[in-house]
Amino acid sequence: VLVIGSGIAGATAALRLARNPNRRVLLLTRAADPRESNTRYAQGGIVSRGPDDSPDLLVQDILRAGAGATRLEAARHLAKEA
Repeated sequence: VLVIGSGIAGATAALRLARNPNRRVLLLTRAADPRESNTRYAQGGIVSRGPDDSPDLLVQDILRAGAGATRLEAARHLAKEA
C-alpha cells in the first residue's frame, strides 16, 4: 500500500494498515524529515467570528497566527465565510 503524505492522516493510515503483517506499507513524503508536514504547523481546524468580531478583525487574527505565511486574499475569504 502506498500512502502519500506524512501528516496526521497519512501517518495514521500507514500505522493502521501496517497492523496486518501480510501487508507492505510505504509512506511517501516530499520532505526529507517525515515530521515536516502541514499537521506540524496547524493552528486548529475551526475558525469563526465571535459576537463582537468583524471580518476585518478576524483577518488580522489569521494573519498574526500565520506569522507571515498567510496569503491575504485567503485570509479575507476565510474571514468572510467563517
